[in-house]
Order: sequence, then structure tokens, then C-alpha cells
Amino acid sequence: MRVYLLLGGLFSIDGYVTSPGMLQLRGMVQENIPGTTFNAYLWGDFLKCHRDLMEHQNDKLAVIGYSGGGHKATWIANGYYGDVRNYLGKPRIDLMVLYDPSPTWSMMQIGNNVKRAICYENLTPWMLGLGGGVLKGPNVTTIPIRMQHLAVQASGTLHRQTLSRIKELGAQ
Repeated sequence: MRVYLLLGGLFSIDGYVTSPGMLQLRGMVQENIPGTTFNAYLWGDFLKCHRDLMEHQNDKLAVIGYSGGGHKATWIANGYYGDVRNYLGKPRIDLMVLYDPSPTWSMMQIGNNVKRAICYENLTPWMLGLGGGVLKGPNVTTIPIRMQHLAVQASGTLHRQTLSRIKELGAQ
């Protein structure tokens, strides 16, 4: 099983500074699900993440995105890279989990190539217009939350829910 994490951040390069809670999730996955490969990317490296997903289509695959990484996860699922005239292939994704994706206007609807998706939709992000993205498409479960946008990535409650879904994927 492989887990791909797209970090948040205002400018992508700041993702490791602004998303330390998401790296805690990596530790939880590695501790509780031995043998899982876990790769973290800045959201600006979404094309590299897409390439890596496409190279491992025979594995069980989970994509997790926080904030800007959440909206880029929807681009990856659609094979989109910013040019409406050309698309890359759509990867098969077994599980997608989005933590308060942002910005709302950059979200794309996902298709049946994503087998199961969960969106922690923040109803009150309190962060200068960031957060509050809504995931649309088939196989989507929306879990409403209310917390400051920066606090979402450090929520142990959300991480435990995500860890549980990844464990379920591994058991299939």
C-alpha cells in the first residue's frame, strides 16, 4: 500500500513549516501499518505525485491533501495540470482524504477513478478566505468540521479517522 500526502502552505515551498501536523499523520501510519510506503509532497509538486501514482497503479493507493494540497489532489485525480487543452491520464485512487481543502474556487469534481473519498469540510475556517473547500463527485463522504484552518492539520481526531480508513484499505 502507498500513501501520498500533499502538504498545505500559502506558496507551496512553506508546506513543511505550515503543515507539521500532517507529518504527524505520516508517523501514525508508519507506526500502525507496517510496510506502508508514505510519500510527502509540497502542493507545487503535484505533477511528481501524479507521476508516482501512475507508476504504482497495481498497488493500493491513498491520496491525502491538506489545504492547497487538497485542491491539488483533485487536479491529480482528474489528470489536470493547469492547461484545459491537455490532460494527463486519470490515476486509479482507492482512497482520497481531504483536510479543509483550499482555495474553494480551485476544487475540481472527481470521478469514478476515485473509489472512496472523504472530505473534512470546514464550515468555519476563520483564515482569511482559506479553507472551506467542498469535494464533489461519486463515492464522496463529507464530514463537516468547525475549526480554525491551521488547526485542522494537527487534529488528532481527524488523523485517527484517516488512519482507520487507511487500515480498512489495507485489509481489503
